[in-house]
Amino acid sequence: MARILTLLLLTWMTISFSGCVQHSNIIETNPIGKVYEDAITLREMTLPLPEGKGVVVGRGPSDSGNYLQICLNKVVDDQIHAAIFIIRDSATTEYTGYKPIKAFKRDDILYSTSKKKMSGRGQDGWYINHIRLSFSGTKTRANKEALQYIKDNKLVLPGNFIMTSHVFTGTSNTSKFLRYSVYINPDLEGIRPTSEADWAASEWNILKINKHPEKLEYIEKTKEEGAAFHQKLKAAFGS
Repeated sequence: MARILTLLLLTWMTISFSGCVQHSNIIETNPIGKVYEDAITLREMTLPLPEGKGVVVGRGPSDSGNYLQICLNKVVDDQIHAAIFIIRDSATTEYTGYKPIKAFKRDDILYSTSKKKMSGRGQDGWYINHIRLSFSGTKTRANKEALQYIKDNKLVLPGNFIMTSHVFTGTSNTSKFLRYSVYINPDLEGIRPTSEADWAASEWNILKINKHPEKLEYIEKTKEEGAAFHQKLKAAFGS
């Protein structure tokens, strides 16, 4: 009995140490300001990046320790052109199985994959929404650092970002999880800024966008690019 308890204690200590090292590594190997291009590796998973150079602005574990997060910015003339938020499971995660994502149940956003694909284990979907990048209620270390980076560098945010968010959960490994969100500043893509940043009143809102052909065309382009990028992420995620 004592031997069994000793083995259990050693196993727990090994897992705990592994988790601490992992959390330390994401911080130590990704100092604020580090530049990535083409791809980034997060806990042995190499993920593609959107075109251009991304600068690390935040990184660290979630408060629960179940997830690791890294945030990158692409900046043009003191304005955020793109913000990338990547979250994946940690080695010590207690989470298993299907993780419900509310966005997949909404019918008031710009695009979402079929709800039928979201109804069980092995989640594989993505969606598009217009959104104001807000850090209100920010709790994770990565988000706090990202907010501080914006403040320290006096970066300008648009009224609305166009966010494409991709979500995967494992099938053979049910604790495996990835959420990869890209926020693009459409103002720097040559699109006329919306006259109203409020989500419901914005020209990007699904009930208003049909009156703005330029924005509608941009979303169609985002769908095409998002579908192609989702396949790259799917290949990187595996099962």
